[in-house]
Amino acid sequence: MSVEDYFDALYGEAEGWVCLVNRDPEDWSKVNSEHWKRWPESKAYIVKYCKMRSDEDTYAGVGVFSDQVRTKDDPRAVTNVVHADADTCHPDNFRARPSMVLETSPGRWHCWWVLESPVPSAEAAQTAQRIAYAHRDQGCDLGWFASKILRVPGTTNLKDRDNPYKIGDAEFTGELYTLEVLNELYADQTPSAPVALSDEMPEFLSYTELAKLEQRVIVGSPYENLYTQTPESDWSGKLFRLQFDLFREGCNPREVFTLSKNAACNKFDRDSKPDSELWKTVQKGYQKFLATVEGPTTVSPAPRETWTVPDFLSETEKLNLPSSFIDRYTSWVAERTDSSQQYTRTLACMLLSWAFGDRGYIRDKWGRVNLNLWATLVGPTSSTRKTTNRDLALGILHAFELNALGGDTIDIGSDTTKEALGKALGPRDGRVSLLQVDEVSGMFAEFRGKHYQAGTMEYLTKLYDGNVPVVLRATKDAGQPVRAKTVFSFLGSGVPELVTEVLTRKDLESGFLARMLWAVADAPPRKPGSDDWNDDEGVDTVDSGMGKWAMDLKVRAYKFDPKKPTVVRIGKKAQSRYNQWAEMVRQHAEGHPDPIVNAIVTRFQHSVRKLSALLAMYDGVSIIELHHLLPALAQAQLWYADMLRMISEVSASSFEKLQSDMERFIATGTAGLQDEAAVRRKFGHLRPQEFSDVLTTLKSQGRVRSVGEKLQLLV
Repeated sequence: MSVEDYFDALYGEAEGWVCLVNRDPEDWSKVNSEHWKRWPESKAYIVKYCKMRSDEDTYAGVGVFSDQVRTKDDPRAVTNVVHADADTCHPDNFRARPSMVLETSPGRWHCWWVLESPVPSAEAAQTAQRIAYAHRDQGCDLGWFASKILRVPGTTNLKDRDNPYKIGDAEFTGELYTLEVLNELYADQTPSAPVALSDEMPEFLSYTELAKLEQRVIVGSPYENLYTQTPESDWSGKLFRLQFDLFREGCNPREVFTLSKNAACNKFDRDSKPDSELWKTVQKGYQKFLATVEGPTTVSPAPRETWTVPDFLSETEKLNLPSSFIDRYTSWVAERTDSSQQYTRTLACMLLSWAFGDRGYIRDKWGRVNLNLWATLVGPTSSTRKTTNRDLALGILHAFELNALGGDTIDIGSDTTKEALGKALGPRDGRVSLLQVDEVSGMFAEFRGKHYQAGTMEYLTKLYDGNVPVVLRATKDAGQPVRAKTVFSFLGSGVPELVTEVLTRKDLESGFLARMLWAVADAPPRKPGSDDWNDDEGVDTVDSGMGKWAMDLKVRAYKFDPKKPTVVRIGKKAQSRYNQWAEMVRQHAEGHPDPIVNAIVTRFQHSVRKLSALLAMYDGVSIIELHHLLPALAQAQLWYADMLRMISEVSASSFEKLQSDMERFIATGTAGLQDEAAVRRKFGHLRPQEFSDVLTTLKSQGRVRSVGEKLQLLV
């Protein structure tokens, strides 16, 4: 049967994600790609991909998944086959003749029983387990899991690189089965639930049983070297890898315990430690295996945005969370626009910073800390109403300037150079100043692309910390000679695709963006009738409500003298609760897979301290109590989630740029072939792991492959 017919039989009328897998051509024991495509939409691509990879170890998953994750725990995964990694068990031994048979090397087979219609993968896996256990003594492997991958017809078995085996077409009988028929034929086999573990250590298998087990699951396996070769380093990691692979092959904990005892990487025998310590590693390994079938992988894909944010508040604190200025302002805005609350809440915090920023400060071990905040609103062009929301906040600010400051300004403009900004801030010693920029991606791009903007990010970072740099110029009136202080605030807004396109991971690590708070909103689902013409008079956004908010802020701000700023301290209960939170968020950042999170979390903690102080000042006090801190922590949870999202999306965008750059360079070689050494030199600025991640992902996506010492562009 052709490759097209093979995939038609394998997946049938199922719909979802299917996985194509390739092994590393330089090291057969490693999997270097998981290439996901939609079935049946991408059938032509899948077939073409396998034909292009015909000279490699190419596999296809037996299941169709609901997402791009190959796991036994996908409740919506389906399959059109029951499979068997028959290995040395001849297909004639099975009680039902397989619908498809593929000889993967001389005397070794993969088999499939094609079903009349797709069924849940979990149910098919139980049937596959019955078949595997019934024929294990005849050489059948125990790889019955729904996440199993099997070889594709017409590809190549490179397990023995000196003697590659060209796999032929699959034999197809045309017979279709149901699970009921297969289960009845194997009714003497009962699918086993996961083996329960206890503290009681089992006995080892006998030497005869061990020998049979080694022959069945070790000899010729991709992890045989882990079992037979003494490690030079990382004994623990290699033992875990071996145990995980053994569980994946269907071994039970007692079998894994016995094999681990006799493995060359058994560090417990090396250190003369009791077998009970080894048994503990088997227990831990089995628990991890049950959590995720596929376990560790050598592939380092582009960063993904899924990462759990811990609860910053307890359930009791959430139930008793006091209403704050943030909540009241958010309710008022909601009456005027359907804008995202992510924006409204952040703008409420910014209003507090603008009104109270030069009237108070907090202290820490670094000294005096101003109460300025920086934030950027990110979302689609119009549907999230970020401009409407921003204009409401700026309208209140401008009314505050008129009523509280006698017409003096806080909002000093939007389009500027660092020289012009310095000249504007010099005479404003110690005052709050706001730079607000719409379509902030353009400003970020200018920082990098225009000579006259060179060093602007570093300059703004100094302003954040409260210092207006002295700048001397030969040209008259070009410098800024005043040694001044500032409470400098920044508000940006932009479209996510443009923002992430111009920023890089290095930008995130820089002092400028490390200080930024992010408010990210997605476009809401469109409501029917949203485009109707409605000529009724709506609520005027420029109404008396803005003046009321401005007067409220004025009355409360006047309790503090900007000429003698007040130090805001923290009460004992609030301090204890803050320290508890700070340790929790630090541990979360340290455990995050992206080191940037831990690098910038200190500045994030500073912003939370500032917000709690601003909430206290709004209440007219200079001591932060729990009822000020807890609303700040509630807001911090939203900011933290959006910060992780921006890190992920900027990282992914940067990663994609690197992939494209590497792909383009490989394409410059003759016939799309480029020496790998030349590619490494070209991208010598990358750390070794970064280079490996980019190249591995290009391979996994079917865009590049290794051909000897060269890299070849495929698509």
